[in-house]
Amino acid sequence: MEVNDLNQSVLVFRQTHLASCRFRDVPCTNKNCPVILKSKDLSEHVSVTCQWRIILCEFCSEQHPKCQMEDHVREKCKLRPLPCPYKCGALLRDKVSNHIENDCPLAKIPCPYAWMGCRTEVQRHQLKSHINHATQDHLDLACGELRETQKKLKEKAILFDRLEERVNERLKDKLKDIQHQHQYKVDSLQQEHQRRVGVLQKQLEQKVKTCETKLEQKIRREGEIFLACMVLGLVFLTFCPMLLEDRVQNVGMVKKELDDKFDSLNTDLSNKLLILEVDTEESRTLIWKITSFEDKLRQGKNNVKRCIESVPFYAYGYKLMLGLYPNGNGIGKNTHLSIFIAVVKGEYDAILPWGFSKHVTFTLIDQQDNPNQRQNVSSEFTADPNKKVFEKPVEQEGRSWFGFPKFVSHNHLRTRSFLVDDTLFIKVQVDSPKAYTSWF
Repeated sequence: MEVNDLNQSVLVFRQTHLASCRFRDVPCTNKNCPVILKSKDLSEHVSVTCQWRIILCEFCSEQHPKCQMEDHVREKCKLRPLPCPYKCGALLRDKVSNHIENDCPLAKIPCPYAWMGCRTEVQRHQLKSHINHATQDHLDLACGELRETQKKLKEKAILFDRLEERVNERLKDKLKDIQHQHQYKVDSLQQEHQRRVGVLQKQLEQKVKTCETKLEQKIRREGEIFLACMVLGLVFLTFCPMLLEDRVQNVGMVKKELDDKFDSLNTDLSNKLLILEVDTEESRTLIWKITSFEDKLRQGKNNVKRCIESVPFYAYGYKLMLGLYPNGNGIGKNTHLSIFIAVVKGEYDAILPWGFSKHVTFTLIDQQDNPNQRQNVSSEFTADPNKKVFEKPVEQEGRSWFGFPKFVSHNHLRTRSFLVDDTLFIKVQVDSPKAYTSWF
């Protein structure tokens, strides 16, 4: 029993000693290293002498085994120093091309006068010497280049002169074509204007003759009535002497009534002739002054009075009226000023052509003191005679408006001098469809 315990103790001691023995054989701990050495030498081998220990490249700081570092530096390291290919003694890293192009004294570079024809290439450190010794050659090359440049400039000048002549000729031809076209259009417009004036004059003469004929017939009838009355008066005077004074008074009254009717017919004829004369004008204009605008805008917003109307006016014999919604109407309500026009029943409707077919322009006038700085706001349309709103008005029917719900926005209205002293000016211009004019 004692012998077994002793052997057991010896075995344990041996195992413990072997685990810490400095002379036991152990493998190197560096990867891929096959060396087996004494435990006491392991630390120095791993960190100092092992060819498979990891070290840093002195140029790029990459990690590689010691035995592979030389191959890395020679073949793969991007930052390794390289000798100048021209053997100037400089050690370079990754800027070899920059060194050769800008710094290497042994690199061959072209002469700075190569653009003038010098074909010499010298090493960089010899460039100043070359320039000093080849001054005469460079001057000759410069003179030759200057002569060549002068020759080319003369050729270019001749070419430009020829091009200028061609361009001037083409411009003259083009100008002549434009002038001919313009003159043709002017002649055509003049002929058309003369033709229309002739037609209007014929129509006017025909209407005047018709009115004169009707007036003569009317006067003749009234004269016949007057003569009949005179005959009756004479009969009464003949057979009733006692009633002479009463009959004379009656004759005077009849004569006065006939004179009044004659004056009325004459006035009516004058008005109709005036309408016919006005119909030959090219434009009719009304300036509408709207005061106390802020109060009218407030009434529109409160639905007290949404629309204000202008006084009626005549244009080409048509009786027209404007309607303004300060707070807008339809799609312009609460955001815009809305403007409309209506054809209303007038004195001369019986002799006018229907429907109404004139060109209408609304203009909100910018009240700048300098007319050249005014930026008026305008909207326009040409009336379609086939629309019901432009048919001959009937007194029993309500008023029909036509115009622009979004004539001008409330924001834009206050950007310039459209509203001055709480007052707006709106111009409406009525033109023949092909005769637009404006004086603002």
